[in-house]
Amino acid sequence: MSYKIVNFCPETGQIEIECLGYNQRISIDLPIDNGKYPEGDDLDIYIRGFVPTWLVDRNKLINAGVSNINEIQKLVDNSTKNEAEYQKRNFNLQQVYQKRRHLLQETDWTQLSDVPLTTTEREMWKKYRQELRDITKQPLDSDMVWPIKPNNNY
Repeated sequence: MSYKIVNFCPETGQIEIECLGYNQRISIDLPIDNGKYPEGDDLDIYIRGFVPTWLVDRNKLINAGVSNINEIQKLVDNSTKNEAEYQKRNFNLQQVYQKRRHLLQETDWTQLSDVPLTTTEREMWKKYRQELRDITKQPLDSDMVWPIKPNNNY
């Protein structure tokens, strides 16, 4: 069985593999031993231990024919086929946190003591930065509303 690693999330220590030829993806939590994830042959053995045995034979079973395809097809909720709805449900929270971190970093300068901003301007930037920090208090999906930067030509 061949596979490729298609994603790694350092925050969770999880990889996602795609089983080649089977159109299946599996997420796997990597073990940590002495502060390291497995590598090389150890990683390969670990990954292969998570591939379910039924997956290897699945294509053979499908190609041999399944008799109740139409009955299962009738169970599909067609409302979920809308791509926008799919994207909203599969929203990437990591992107939210990365964008917030970037926006905060690019406005760090506004809070330095020697920046030529008026008290009012400094307070506007402070409020904007707090709104960025509070972004996670609203529903996090593709419809979320980001705060607007203060408009003072900086």
